Amino acid sequence: MSVIALYQLGILKHVPERDGIGRQSERTTVASHIALAAKAGFDAVVAAKFTLDEWQKHRRLCFWCLLASAPTFASLPLVIFEARSAIRRLT
Repeated sequence: MSVIALYQLGILKHVPERDGIGRQSERTTVASHIALAAKAGFDAVVAAKFTLDEWQKHRRLCFWCLLASAPTFASLPLVIFEARSAIRRLT
């Protein structure tokens, strides 16, 4: 786990692999970042839809609903940055 953490932080340029395996760890890490970005994007779309529906149907916004949506929107730029960084590192 610490080797993967060092790779993700940019301290290691490549993950050391056993012979014959190749760069599978790096590809897996990139795939997980891309999947995380897709999930965060989907979550943001759903949160935006629920917030919009709430306003259109009730003409009010629930404090707790907004409190739940805020971290979803706040995490989106961070996750996109991580995914872009992971893709650049692989190429």
